[in-house]
Amino acid sequence: MKVLYDSQAFDMQTHGGVSRCFAELYSHLPQDIEASLSVMESANVYLKTLGSKPDGELYHNFLWKKDTAIKKMLYKFYYNAKFGEYSRLDRTPRINRYKSVCDIKSKDFDLFHPTFFDPYFLKYIGSKPYVVTVHDMIPEQYNQYYDHNDYQILQKHLVIPKANHIIAVSQQTKRDLCRIMNIKEEQVSVVYHGADETPYTPNENNRHPFEYILFVGERHFYKNFDFFAKQCVPILKRHKELKVVCTGKPFNETEKSMFKS
Repeated sequence: MKVLYDSQAFDMQTHGGVSRCFAELYSHLPQDIEASLSVMESANVYLKTLGSKPDGELYHNFLWKKDTAIKKMLYKFYYNAKFGEYSRLDRTPRINRYKSVCDIKSKDFDLFHPTFFDPYFLKYIGSKPYVVTVHDMIPEQYNQYYDHNDYQILQKHLVIPKANHIIAVSQQTKRDLCRIMNIKEEQVSVVYHGADETPYTPNENNRHPFEYILFVGERHFYKNFDFFAKQCVPILKRHKELKVVCTGKPFNETEKSMFKS
């Protein structure tokens, strides 16, 4: 059996839960299942560990090393024409999307597993079956943060009902999915996230020489970072040696101001 995964999650994230899930799944399938991933280059940290070419390498190595206007024009022409997107010859080619479309059109797979909800593949997949994984129904439930016309909500309604089967990562996600989208329970299987069995070895070089409060994950919308920051301020005032350490992107000016109040 051959499973084809597309590039959506890896184009969308340099790191994060969805792309981590698919990188682990792709690299830990049983030996009797062949997997193919429609990614030509990526900045995703999980794919880097699997040997994926870094984002921009194709352009860097195209024809000659120096960045020139003629090189950009020829690069766009070559890769857009190669993947049949003639209407985009004046735009930077989306290499991984073109690779995904090319692989889907080839029909050289038994099952397609898109890594997110963009419905682009529906017009190419024909009679080939596909499954889709639903990680949560947060956009549908937090309407104070997401508009009802949010792209993810609209895309889910196009892709999920047509799937041959649906994977939910928890019983709660399955209940939310069935309730909100009126999906039959028998169409959904719950498959919990696994864990890497490799023993964890901490990197001693990354240890901070101070005590800190750790915040993991994105800091927008429903993650409640504003509330977290406000609650930290009085603690930090009482314990001058304590710091807040966050993963992800650097603080913006608004976030920095939260700790100055």
